[in-house]
Amino acid sequence: VTPQNEPRVAQLRIEQRKEEAASERHHSKRVAVSEWRLNLAIDLELAGALNFEIALRQHEVSARVWAEKQSTLKQVNEELPLLRRSLAELGLDVTDLECRRGSPSYPATKLEHRLVDTRA
Repeated sequence: VTPQNEPRVAQLRIEQRKEEAASERHHSKRVAVSEWRLNLAIDLELAGALNFEIALRQHEVSARVWAEKQSTLKQVNEELPLLRRSLAELGLDVTDLECRRGSPSYPATKLEHRLVDTRA
């Protein structure tokens, strides 16, 4: 809520993807590996719109931040080295960490509308 009692909206999406990978100890054995993905979109009064994409797979983490405003982009880029060190201190291997200007582009969902189903 803003100081003027206007609501602020944030969108959050968390998903888990599982896939099989070769075990480090037993190369013939397959184990399930989980990858967690977090997407967060917020619009802050002073900083503007921010989008975060974070992926965590075992001990590897990657993160991308999109900032609408140039001043916010500059500020986030200045803080990235501290974030990288903090994640490393937690025992995580940071594979990708960057901030971009603008907003992420997602492929458009294709919806088909037909009056007659020709595949029936």
